[in-house]
Amino acid sequence: MKKAIGFGLLICLGGMLALAGCSKKEKPLDLGQFVEVKGKVTVFGTPLRGGNVTYFMIEPETPVQMMGVIDSEGYYTVGTAQQKGAALGKYRVIVEPASDDMKVDQAVDTRYMDYKQSPLIITVQENAPPGHYDLKLGAIKK
Repeated sequence: MKKAIGFGLLICLGGMLALAGCSKKEKPLDLGQFVEVKGKVTVFGTPLRGGNVTYFMIEPETPVQMMGVIDSEGYYTVGTAQQKGAALGKYRVIVEPASDDMKVDQAVDTRYMDYKQSPLIITVQENAPPGHYDLKLGAIKK
């Protein structure tokens, strides 16, 4: 009988500890003001008709990524799971083509798809001029 009570108490305490751990919430990052970020992706002047764009914040450096889907006309809008737009700051951008036009997709230099090699650096700012977030992919200078 004592063993059954001890075992039951142990299971109950373990369950309470597990629940205590579940209630702990991580503090969300405060990235400040967000602004709308939308643009058009072109490859040698031709719209990229599908894929993804990812903005990696480098100034200030954070683990948060802003992502967007490229539509059938080459346009994209970025955001996070919780918020539309992007926080003010400097970003390295990668483009991952995924359209139904393999010729255009294959024309995208693989460096645009690599965080460490992408030459696309964008500063997200208030009142950005038209076309500021357009991504014009072409030959990368060596």
